[in-house]
Amino acid sequence: MTRQTTTRTIYAAYAGSFLKNLQFFGAVAVPFFIDWLRIDYTRMFLLQAWFLLWIFALEIPTGVIADRLGRKISVGLGCLLLAADLLVFGLVRRYEVFFLGEFLGAVGMTLISGAEQALL
Repeated sequence: MTRQTTTRTIYAAYAGSFLKNLQFFGAVAVPFFIDWLRIDYTRMFLLQAWFLLWIFALEIPTGVIADRLGRKISVGLGCLLLAADLLVFGLVRRYEVFFLGEFLGAVGMTLISGAEQALL
């Protein structure tokens, strides 16, 4: 790769990371939890605390997975787990099952972020 192509790729990676971290889903998540799932703020924030707890716990181990298996495999697995998370939230209306969905989403996010941080 030429220097110009490499620079363009790095800028594209930073732009993608910036847009991902803007978290556009926040404006949709609260009405989704309250109106469609019919859960209150307390249970909604308990789910989010569960999600963040697993992200905190899994950030280092999933980075090791990215190092051992490769970045493409790590990102691919992360995307599959995030899709499974979205399926759980889209198809199920049981509060207890949402904890499984949040766990799958946290593993997916950390698999992607571990590979992304090492790449950038």
